[in-house]
Amino acid sequence: MADEKEPKVNEEFAPEIGDPDEQETDILFRAQMGVYNFFVGNWQTLLGILVVFLAGVLVFSLYVDYQRDLQRGWQADIAEITRRMPEPNPLSALTGGEDEQTIATLKEGARRYEAVAKDSQGAASSSAWILAGEAWIRAGDTDAAMSAFQGALANEPAGVMAWSAAAQLATLKANTGDVDAALGLYDQHTAGEGFIAQHALLEKARLLEVSGRSGEAIETLEQFQSRFAESALAPQAADAITRLRG
Repeated sequence: MADEKEPKVNEEFAPEIGDPDEQETDILFRAQMGVYNFFVGNWQTLLGILVVFLAGVLVFSLYVDYQRDLQRGWQADIAEITRRMPEPNPLSALTGGEDEQTIATLKEGARRYEAVAKDSQGAASSSAWILAGEAWIRAGDTDAAMSAFQGALANEPAGVMAWSAAAQLATLKANTGDVDAALGLYDQHTAGEGFIAQHALLEKARLLEVSGRSGEAIETLEQFQSRFAESALAPQAADAITRLRG
């Protein structure tokens, strides 16, 4: 019986199975070379991008520092005017108002506040307008006070300062008989979920009540209860509804 011979394998076409570690090393090497070639071929462009980025960061930082220094300077100007203003006299309402010298000082201070407000920006401008309005109120000039508060609102239509200006302007409007304008100012601040919206609704209801519009006041208070049931101010709304319904 002839010996059986195993078939020869054509080694020329036989698949080679390499070491897995060698394959991973080769892939890593190719990736590294690809990255290297990319940077070598584009280093000038990448350097330009980096320079532009760093220049942008530097310019932005300088701008922020510049704006911060401006705000500090404006706030210092405001503080100096405030330091020179006369202290409020709680008895002035009983004695017929402030004396002439005090009124003259208040008007000068109000004008200086307005000068800072016109020359400044951001929070400093809004603060100066509001302080000018309050000074004009003390000096007895309602029109000038309303103009100052409107300046604050034009500069900053939303936020705490805007609410402060709007609330005081609404009071002046209501005192001069323009109730609808005052209500409109409150309406501009009733959106949102914060304390400003809560106070705006309560002030609106109060003004409606004193204006003899009890039905609208109740509707406003019910809106408050619906939106702010968990608010610390909710008992005030409930008490007001009870009082209005008699």
